Amino acid sequence: MPADSKSKHLKTQAKAILAEEREFASRVVYYRRAQTSPAWWHNFIPFKFLVEYFGRKKETSQFSQKHLGFKEMALRAAEEAVRSGNTERSRQGMKGELREFWMHEQKLESRTVYENLSAMMDLLLDHYLRLLHTEEREYLSMIRKAYRNSANYQEFLTGMEQVEHAVDEGLVEAMGMNRPDPYIQSKQKAIREVRKRELEDAF
Repeated sequence: MPADSKSKHLKTQAKAILAEEREFASRVVYYRRAQTSPAWWHNFIPFKFLVEYFGRKKETSQFSQKHLGFKEMALRAAEEAVRSGNTERSRQGMKGELREFWMHEQKLESRTVYENLSAMMDLLLDHYLRLLHTEEREYLSMIRKAYRNSANYQEFLTGMEQVEHAVDEGLVEAMGMNRPDPYIQSKQKAIREVRKRELEDAF
């Protein structure tokens, strides 16, 4: 494949992956809110469906920013690795970007959380590399070709769930929050449900 065509194809793949990650974030918020009882005072608000709509829209935006930030970082590194053929250099660049974020933007001193975030980024980078190397254009086609069967894909999803849970646990501890935290529990449950459906759709 000519260099220009390969670059365009890579951008098309990355765009499809990022679109799916945005949709994933939206579905997680939808499921989380659907399984959470609204505050009692919502029953006394006229047009309460508008309150729910704007509440979900705000939460989707907030969750997407947190959720997508790390994934975009890993996806950029994966794209660069495919272009350059040097995965290790791209991985180190990604880790450097994560360190910059942690030192200058994240106001939380927790080595445990940082190490778990770093492990999550490694998983994401390897995952995106597998998808991009399939040369498929459509997201589910990438998943099917990269993982071949549901057992392989489930192994990746389980690894992600474990490291995400470790990050959440570290945050709860570092911030002195109550255990178990209701929001984190509902978020984790929603993520499991969305991933279960994604697995069923793919295989």
